[in-house]
Amino acid sequence: MTKRIIYTANDILQLVEYHKSDDRVLYENWLDPDTQRGYNLVFKETFEEFSKNEIKQRFFAMIQLIETNEIIGAIAISPPETTPDLVIWIFKSFRRKGFGTPAFALATKYAIEELKISELHAGAYPDNIGSRKLLERSGFVPYPAGNIPEKHYITGEDIIQMDYLYNPITIRLAIPTDAPDMAEIHMCSWEVVYKDIIPAEYIEKKNATRPELYKRVITNENTN
Repeated sequence: MTKRIIYTANDILQLVEYHKSDDRVLYENWLDPDTQRGYNLVFKETFEEFSKNEIKQRFFAMIQLIETNEIIGAIAISPPETTPDLVIWIFKSFRRKGFGTPAFALATKYAIEELKISELHAGAYPDNIGSRKLLERSGFVPYPAGNIPEKHYITGEDIIQMDYLYNPITIRLAIPTDAPDMAEIHMCSWEVVYKDIIPAEYIEKKNATRPELYKRVITNENTN
């Protein structure tokens, strides 16, 4: 077995170097109707045509199970001249086994931390609930400004490819400039949660104290 470069790994999976010998399994993946449905296209190339294609993506890797060394899919980021778009293929016999989300999350982390991609996108069609859940579990949020109108690959009807943008959540200590926003969130939550439960006058009185409270609590000396 030819040794592959390992780009990144977790406890279960690793993203490894693509070899030309992977072309057959990649080709068979594109012949799968579910793959074509997920990418809104009809795949018509012969294997000879497919194997002549060059890898133009800025990053392309195979997904490998660490325990068995099996290649279970592939992952890619669109070419350098395009908006960075992350895509994944899990090969048919390995689907619905919980590999998709950790593989996508691993690739996302690699793209942000190692490839230094500051704005990472991914796409899914509205009816592809599985892909949308995968994206959301991996830290991507809908980005309507990037939605792309298309024609359905079979019916020709108008459809939308939904764009998602990676939006990591950072947990850090609050600083003084956060105080107004934190006070605003606290006030709004009281107005919504306690409406018709606590007299409005009392809510208004308590909320009036929030800005000064957070200004006093959130200081540069904050360590908790």
